[in-house]
Amino acid sequence: MTAIMEDGRITELDFEDMQPSILGCVYVGKVKNIVDNIEAAFVDIGAAENCYYSLKENHTHIFLNPKKDDRLVEGDEILVQVSREAVKTKAPLVTSAINFAGKYAVLVLNRPGIGFSSKIKNLEFKEAVKEELSNLPIEEYGVIVRTNAEHISPEEVSEEVMQLVFLAARITDNAKFSSCYSCVYSPIRPYIAKIRDKAGREEEEIVTDSELVYNQIMEEFWDSDQILAGQVKMYNDTYPLIKLYGLETVLEKALSRKVWLKSGGYLYIEPTEALTVIDVNTGKFISGKDSEKTFLKINLEAAEEIAVQMKLRNLSGIIIIDFIDMNDKENVETLVSALKNHLKNDTVKTNFIDITPLGLAEITRQKIKKPIYEVLKNT
Repeated sequence: MTAIMEDGRITELDFEDMQPSILGCVYVGKVKNIVDNIEAAFVDIGAAENCYYSLKENHTHIFLNPKKDDRLVEGDEILVQVSREAVKTKAPLVTSAINFAGKYAVLVLNRPGIGFSSKIKNLEFKEAVKEELSNLPIEEYGVIVRTNAEHISPEEVSEEVMQLVFLAARITDNAKFSSCYSCVYSPIRPYIAKIRDKAGREEEEIVTDSELVYNQIMEEFWDSDQILAGQVKMYNDTYPLIKLYGLETVLEKALSRKVWLKSGGYLYIEPTEALTVIDVNTGKFISGKDSEKTFLKINLEAAEEIAVQMKLRNLSGIIIIDFIDMNDKENVETLVSALKNHLKNDTVKTNFIDITPLGLAEITRQKIKKPIYEVLKNT
């Protein structure tokens, strides 16, 4: 289990070691059938079920068998990457827009162009990076510059992009000589990626009680990032690490439908097949004379906690929040602004849609991995 602590509390849990993941893996797949009415194909990668391959989104296919034209037909062998694991009744999703992620940039096949994380606001930095990347032989690739890059030089971004280009070329070349259903690329372990993307500041610390994990982290970063390697600590105390950080309690709360707020109010979180519903309640809150002010206080506390719970539980898809009704439009605007601000801290693409006429907040969060409750029910 991997846990991330921010500001004194656990905000993310991951269980990649409990169930092997195919997310991000690149396969030589075989097209089993094409369904014209939904503009999709189903691709066999040798897993338990065929994967969904959208023909709306994938216009360019990476063929590995001899072809006279670019038309996709049954029996074709194509290179694909798993972009979403199977979720409930939905099959895994694969794409030809194969990406290779570094700390500062992501290289994407079949999607030419340069994009930036929406969190990067520095226009001068963006222009400098674009100018630097324009000198590279990357016309056939797309590049997405990550938030981490904002505090380094354009030359360092360019250097990592070229490393990713060499990696992509090696993988695609090797795939031409690989048998069908072969996995030709597996991304680095999720916990290694989290360390790479999040660690680096002087005040941070990486603690593990596993000698194997410690050695894997040191092997990955010893040559490339001495500062990060120096932050890794091997925990050898007899008192269990999982108890030291209260992870059992955190996990128990992450699986509970009810989440208490400091004010005495609470959230009731109910995942369903189609969406997740979160209800905000006053609970034990002792209200004063000004009920509108009371409701705003609970709602603001709830907005902050909901943003944490979505990350902690890995909730995804459509999320509907029933906040406590408020009559003052200014208070509603204050709540919406606070909610949007908290959602900005999410590394998974999350969008605030609107407040419906019934007063329900609509949020969408990208589906990438299974939620915690679904992972643990199968273990």
